Amino acid sequence: LTQAAPPRRPMSPIETVYSLGSAGERFDVSGLATTFGLLGRTENEAASPLLIAAFDAPSLAVRTAAVRAALERRSPACLRELLDRVDRLSDDELQVVYEMHGRLTSTLRDAVSGDDDARAELGFRGAVRFHEYDLMPTLINLLEEPGGRRSDAAAATLTDLADALVHELASIRDE
Repeated sequence: LTQAAPPRRPMSPIETVYSLGSAGERFDVSGLATTFGLLGRTENEAASPLLIAAFDAPSLAVRTAAVRAALERRSPACLRELLDRVDRLSDDELQVVYEMHGRLTSTLRDAVSGDDDARAELGFRGAVRFHEYDLMPTLINLLEEPGGRRSDAAAATLTDLADALVHELASIRDE
């Protein structure tokens, strides 16, 4: 005789999101945009931890939908978490950031202007990686600060952003 498997406890919402698409399984993504669209629009703060957990989901579709929802939501916690992942975002996730241009500007401004040096470094890298040209006035202000300890990083970031902008404008002209 075989014994019946013990009943499984229901998964929490965060476990459910994280398990989507795990182990290479395929799943229907038709409801994914609807679900994450709702998470991006709701005022319920419980959505933020769910979105943050989804940033680490094994499925690229889930991660990308979570990035879009977080940018729509503009939750400071979600945006800080996106900045923490600046070097790990996929091309698809970066494309969403480009499409929703300007949503990370205040997070990046706070990072480069704040007291935390590690966070400032993330902000400088994020400005370049996200092509956040709206941060250029803040970088100029950091350059003009008397005795500014971040003037070298601000100058390098400003130069990189200007170079990226030139290339972007040239590619538009060449189209």
